[in-house]
Amino acid sequence: MNQPKERTIRLDLYLRPLSVRLLEKPRTLQAGKPHSVVCEAKGSRPKADISWFKDSRKIPGGLEEGNDTITQNILEFIPQPEDHGRQLKCYAENPKIPGSGLEDNWLLNVVFAPQVSLQLGNTLNPDDIKEGDDVYFECHIRANPREHKITWMHNGALLSQNVSWGIIMSTHSLVLQKVTRHNAGVYRCVAINSQGESQSSPVHLRVKFAPVCKALDVIVVGGSFNEQLSIQCEVAADPGDVRFLWMFNNSGENNRVSEDRFRNRNTTSTLSYTIISERDYGTLQCWGSNAIGRQLEPCVFQVVPAGKPSALRNCSLFNQTGESLEVECLPGFDGGLPQRFILEVYEAPSMQLRLNLSSEVAPAFRVAELLPGASTLLRMVLYAANPKGRGEPTVLDNIALWDAERRTDSVPSDGTDALSLLPLIALMIGALVTGLSVALLFAVALRKRRHNEGGTPHGEKSKAPSGEPQVMDINHDHYVVSYTLKSMPEQPERQQRQPDILTARYDSAVSERMKRPEVLFPRNGDLEMVATAAADAVASSRPPPVPPRSDLSSNGNFSRQSPGASNFSGAGLSTRRSPVGAGDNNGCELNGTLIKETLMSNHIPESCV
Repeated sequence: MNQPKERTIRLDLYLRPLSVRLLEKPRTLQAGKPHSVVCEAKGSRPKADISWFKDSRKIPGGLEEGNDTITQNILEFIPQPEDHGRQLKCYAENPKIPGSGLEDNWLLNVVFAPQVSLQLGNTLNPDDIKEGDDVYFECHIRANPREHKITWMHNGALLSQNVSWGIIMSTHSLVLQKVTRHNAGVYRCVAINSQGESQSSPVHLRVKFAPVCKALDVIVVGGSFNEQLSIQCEVAADPGDVRFLWMFNNSGENNRVSEDRFRNRNTTSTLSYTIISERDYGTLQCWGSNAIGRQLEPCVFQVVPAGKPSALRNCSLFNQTGESLEVECLPGFDGGLPQRFILEVYEAPSMQLRLNLSSEVAPAFRVAELLPGASTLLRMVLYAANPKGRGEPTVLDNIALWDAERRTDSVPSDGTDALSLLPLIALMIGALVTGLSVALLFAVALRKRRHNEGGTPHGEKSKAPSGEPQVMDINHDHYVVSYTLKSMPEQPERQQRQPDILTARYDSAVSERMKRPEVLFPRNGDLEMVATAAADAVASSRPPPVPPRSDLSSNGNFSRQSPGASNFSGAGLSTRRSPVGAGDNNGCELNGTLIKETLMSNHIPESCV
């Protein structure tokens, strides 16, 4: 009997995939954020090949892992707004069995901020829009979720609907009716949803218009005789190729200015104008024209006589402390042009500039926050300026800052130090009492001497001559003077500096003037002149001439100031004379009352300055 034969055969089965599935399908994907998705195929033998498709376009696969019956492929991708609404497909197939593939699909829902674009209306030519035309814009928006707000921007500013101004907004459009040059500029469309806010690229709107004057008001131009003025007329226009016309009016009739008197450059015309006589003062008008039309309202220039401004007057100090003070003046004539006011503060000894302030409104300044180490004595220079130059400066000299802190620091902090100062205080009080006694005796002797000489009627006080500064103690032995610096090169040196109000410390020179009452009376020769002039005046009813005095100033004006507010006269034109006595050494009998009234008739009241 034969033995059975055996044979072993190994079968390798090819199996189709049983299932393909995307393991996670989020309801939404956020644009720009990475995301992972896993495709799993089961039952395929050998393992299935997995491919990825976005719609019908194949995309690169990811990392693959698994065993003989289960295969997984992990796709890493970043959703984009363009992926919204597309199909993401996972396809698994046994490579040994054609047509054995299975797939799973996922409709992508990608959320993203609005994508905005703006364009001018299709029927409009952007290079042919002029004033009076109607314009509209279209805003195209793609967003998920849908936008809930749309806004419009013009030159960076938010636009609001205003039908009366011709601004009309609909869902995705902006209408501008009868545009003007003010509607020109950059426009943007802005859309907002839950994912954010987006704006469109800028769209520039050009609006052509006829020339208009850049200056809204009449421009005042000041000039003097034989002065050549350069008057510039500037307009806004589109297109900028502008032709100009100038007219002059001084009597109700317009006269055309010759074209050779002005030159044009784009939107600017410059006129060379010379003032020869009074008839050259008047009104100049400038018109421009371009391809769109002629300027409706001209640019107007008023040519007026002008010069430098006058000096400031009646300057006053207020609220003086150790750190600050306030100064205020009255403005003078502005010279026919707008003026501004300047204050310069210097250290009195070194003349180092410490502060420079200016004001367009009024000559009122607050001096504060001086640099550390600044001297407590200051010199202030105040003046006005206009396009013609600076006015004469008013100078306030030796202004003291009362440093309360330094006085406080010198006070003893305890009783022991205070007791050590008692002898010194007693000595100072004794010296003060002695000084007052001597001064009183001197005053009685001086009064008796005047009475004996008959120089001044009893009970009448003498006044200091106007040429000498009247020293006034305004506070704590502080004396104030001010003056205006005038430029008069042809005058004698004594008249170059005309006092206005001065501030000076009480010094030996001032003390000497106060101790010599003789300077208040005219010299003998002057008395004879006054006597003769007075006699002639009685006969002819004419006031006698004022005797010349080399030590008197014709425009000094000094006024007493209270400690609270130091008042400075700025005009400085009045003259004060002292009454003359009834007799002199030559034995001439003078009418003192008549001479006094005659001299005082030359006094210019301060209110007239």
